[in-house]
Amino acid sequence: MINNAQSRTKDMQTRMEVAWNRERSEQKRLLTEAHYLAIDLQKQLKYRDDEHLQEKRVLLDQLKRLRNQLDEEQISRREQLSQVCTHVWYVYQDALDTSLCNIVH
Repeated sequence: MINNAQSRTKDMQTRMEVAWNRERSEQKRLLTEAHYLAIDLQKQLKYRDDEHLQEKRVLLDQLKRLRNQLDEEQISRREQLSQVCTHVWYVYQDALDTSLCNIVH
């Protein structure tokens, strides 16, 4: 009877060790899988961050070019407006002088 109990205890211990080893093996596999998934996610995140930074640089460059273009157009329009105003002033002065000459004579 003691032999039978020892045999059952030994058998139970063996089954528990097998189950423990299976569980441990599964836990290691899951841990390894989680580790590789985490590394993959980090790579994806870095790739997206790099893409975002590149896109941001491109957009900032475009914005800078557009601002410069707008500034140049404003300067050009101001110069044109100044020329038109000067021309109108001279035409007005000329017309005024002609009118005064006609009044005096």
